[in-house]
Amino acid sequence: MKTRDILGLNARNVIFLSRYNKSSGRRIADHKLLTKNALRKAKLPIPKLYRVFRKFEEIDKFNFIKKLPESFVIKPDNSMGGEGILVIEKGGKYAGEWITTTGETKNVADFRLLIREIIEGRFSMQNKPDIAFCEERVRIHPAFEKVCW
Repeated sequence: MKTRDILGLNARNVIFLSRYNKSSGRRIADHKLLTKNALRKAKLPIPKLYRVFRKFEEIDKFNFIKKLPESFVIKPDNSMGGEGILVIEKGGKYAGEWITTTGETKNVADFRLLIREIIEGRFSMQNKPDIAFCEERVRIHPAFEKVCW
């Protein structure tokens, strides 16, 4: 495969997305929670949603240790390219610690900071306030391991 054979994001957006998708469909696709809702209505399987954070006050009230499993994901609702997504692989050595898929140790303070940054809009496509959520981690099926990471 040569570099010229690879479709870049900008070309993809101009050639395919704008031309073949209605603005209402693009709006749903740009927001992960709207996408989850559309998939649920279509009776398609979706990852379990553990918590949605819309306001800063909700962050400190949530008990991350008791309410989340060992493996989960924290995501912004309106981001692109994986920005702001944290994937937790397993629980850490001590209570209140988790290990990411890259081997980093994270704790509740790290989660709270990330969620605050998400709500502030740090990762949103328009740099506007956003929504953060925690959901079930979906693992890659072995059939796709060579093309996904």
